[in-house]
Amino acid sequence: MSSPVKDPTKWAEISPDRRAELKSVGYDSASWDGEAKTETQKVGKASHTAGCGSSFILFVAIFWFVGSVANNTTTKVAMKAFPYPLTVAYLGLLVQTAAGYIQRIDFSSGKIAKSSQLPWVTVAIIAAGILVNFAFHRFALKNSSVPFTHTAKSSSTVFVALLSLAWLKEQLDTASWFCIMLLISGITLATCTDPTPFSAVGMAAGLASAAGQSLQVVGSKLLLREGHGKADVYFQGMLYACFIFLPFWLFFEVSKLQSFTVPEGSTMSETAAAVLSSSVCLYWQEASGFWFLTLVGPVSHSMGNGMRSLVVIAVGAWYFATPVGLLNGLGVLIAVFAVSLHGYLKSSKSTAKKSQ
Repeated sequence: MSSPVKDPTKWAEISPDRRAELKSVGYDSASWDGEAKTETQKVGKASHTAGCGSSFILFVAIFWFVGSVANNTTTKVAMKAFPYPLTVAYLGLLVQTAAGYIQRIDFSSGKIAKSSQLPWVTVAIIAAGILVNFAFHRFALKNSSVPFTHTAKSSSTVFVALLSLAWLKEQLDTASWFCIMLLISGITLATCTDPTPFSAVGMAAGLASAAGQSLQVVGSKLLLREGHGKADVYFQGMLYACFIFLPFWLFFEVSKLQSFTVPEGSTMSETAAAVLSSSVCLYWQEASGFWFLTLVGPVSHSMGNGMRSLVVIAVGAWYFATPVGLLNGLGVLIAVFAVSLHGYLKSSKSTAKKSQ
């Protein structure tokens, strides 16, 4: 029997609709939990052999951070050379979808793995989140600086916490909320000397992007916990987003492309290369961020996302020669402390549960 198990989720934690689907292919509580246990043992053994665990999670996080720096830098360059945010976002989305399709190939047989039937409403919500995140992130970068955009997007930690409570029934304690507020405060301080004038459009776009990203993160984690495959969740979310995005792109921006002229001092091939680089780096960021999500909970992912924003802000300040002072340094320290404290508290709770 071909196993759909990708994440070791207990039978009791799976939704009734998903359990009915699994029963139709021969699974029951005993066989599913037994296979999940075996999967967990395999993963644990492989992790130990490869030196995984916290070190591996740290590696994935750093890989994600570097991809995000590359994505934001190349996207800012692409938006200057080709100021059409919806088109840049849609091309990036097409690259995501194509890469997600390739990820499902079983290279040993050369065949595409069969997709499991994901609940279309949840996938549609994830797709809407992807659409809003991609489009409004580029609107924010077009109207404001990289540090300002990521300061606005740090609000995603709050959105993720609230959605986790509603969808995953994960209630945060006071200490976790304190860490979230501390993180947002630190990021705000770290960017308080940004010389870019305040942009209401940039702020609104950044907040909208944060909300969309939160829908994508929590919705994806919900499907993963129900036992759906990682490749299916990633690919189908991007595929749905392509279909939802298409009419918006056609209506709002396609007609404007006729008036595009290559910027002075540049060529069409250089402009195309900038947009393509932005799309590839977007895949780097999104795929590694999704990889990180499969290893941690949504709130921990969101805290890591805040740290990622801080890295992008720091690199952006260096790259664009933004003045940095003592207050900025204090903000960085506060944000790092917030993420470290959240990780310590989560680890302490996990240890306490295991000892009971």
